[in-house]
Amino acid sequence: MNSKKKIDLLDEKLVNFNKNNWAIKLHSTEGWGEQAPCPVRFTVNPYLGCEFKCPYCYVWSDKEKTGIKPGFRESLKKGIESAKKLNLEDYVVEVSASTDPFQYIEKDKGEALYSIQRVLDAGFKVLLVTKNPSFLLEKKYLTILQNKNIFIDVTITSLKEGTPKGSILNNKGPSAKEKIRIISKLISMGKDIRVKIEPVIPTTGDIIGQSKKDLEELVEELAKIGVKRIIAKTLRVNAWMPEYIKKNLVTFYKDNGQLIEGNYVLNKDLRKKLLTPIYFSCKRNNITFCGCVDADVFEGIKDIVPCTISGETLKKIRTLNETMHGCPSC
Repeated sequence: MNSKKKIDLLDEKLVNFNKNNWAIKLHSTEGWGEQAPCPVRFTVNPYLGCEFKCPYCYVWSDKEKTGIKPGFRESLKKGIESAKKLNLEDYVVEVSASTDPFQYIEKDKGEALYSIQRVLDAGFKVLLVTKNPSFLLEKKYLTILQNKNIFIDVTITSLKEGTPKGSILNNKGPSAKEKIRIISKLISMGKDIRVKIEPVIPTTGDIIGQSKKDLEELVEELAKIGVKRIIAKTLRVNAWMPEYIKKNLVTFYKDNGQLIEGNYVLNKDLRKKLLTPIYFSCKRNNITFCGCVDADVFEGIKDIVPCTISGETLKKIRTLNETMHGCPSC
């Protein structure tokens, strides 16, 4: 069998898996555009909605309360078994791609801990993405840290996050200062923690995003505690976001960007202007920089790295979308 036929069969397996499972899904159809460098991953979102209610997020705005998903654990178990039967263990499972796994509801429900343990036990690599890494220092979560297949991303938008000056950067989760304290502890325990500075938000009208100084100071603080990789991307705007965001940003985005698969995206010049302070601050502090879905604005710069983790398959979203929809642009 030639290599092209093998790839086609693998794509078909992934597509069929996605149709038949809901607790673990392909994280492959986000509206980042067909040129997005994102690798194909599975995703598990243990909760409905998000208690942190970041002002710029689309996940919680149409849901008043956070809750569990009826039948989630049984569906996750079946999905993992199905993925193993199809020999899909090379794909990373991201927990969570939409809602934070370590919301306060986790203390009572434990759905995130259950999810991570089940996926790790099945032999998959897990990328944990959270704004609340403090859970990882609690006794029943410490075993997660011992597993070589766990990788951790912590999101911080600004050092002002959690302060009166934080404005649109604030949320109901821990402050930037608290997150940096926890990241420092995790690094001292031998974990390689990546930090996501996202979204980077433009300042316009009533919206006050991060300044050049804000971003540079954050990178410098992260360098002090031993962070070695930073991932950053600019804000996308869509119809599911809170009214405050749409009212203040949609016109700006329409005038200075374009609509790509349901998301308004700023033009390349503006995205580059917003992200450049992070890039150069990373260079000064010997930190590897990933431009995520905005990597296109750094085209030709060789030290921009992809967001992949160790041993992750490099199959791209675009390749799979061609199989799922029949053509690259559909």
